[in-house]
Amino acid sequence: FCQSILGHKSFNPYPVIEFRIVNNRANCPPGKNEIWDAQVTGIVELSPENNDTSERRNSLPSEQHSTDQKISCDLKLSPSFHPYFCRTWFLRHILDESSPLLKEDVRRRLKERG
Repeated sequence: FCQSILGHKSFNPYPVIEFRIVNNRANCPPGKNEIWDAQVTGIVELSPENNDTSERRNSLPSEQHSTDQKISCDLKLSPSFHPYFCRTWFLRHILDESSPLLKEDVRRRLKERG
């Protein structure tokens, strides 16, 4: 599915979360509803009950911030830039060893397996 949309084949050994953003104004008269030079940033907030926060706090990269109640992490999205967003924009997040969505034991196993 992703390969046909993106127009190229690339092997990725990790699972991918894919979602899309739709420009609701795309069906209005052309020339007035396109978005030029669009950028997107993803942030995820993790609760301490659902994550290994004691280990995670000690290994947070600089783009992640923690408090006693939650951890906010940047979510890498690809592509994060769209030069001419007219109708639909497909975004992907790869669940690899750097993904904040994975629990620490899964992240460790991914690093061990390479």
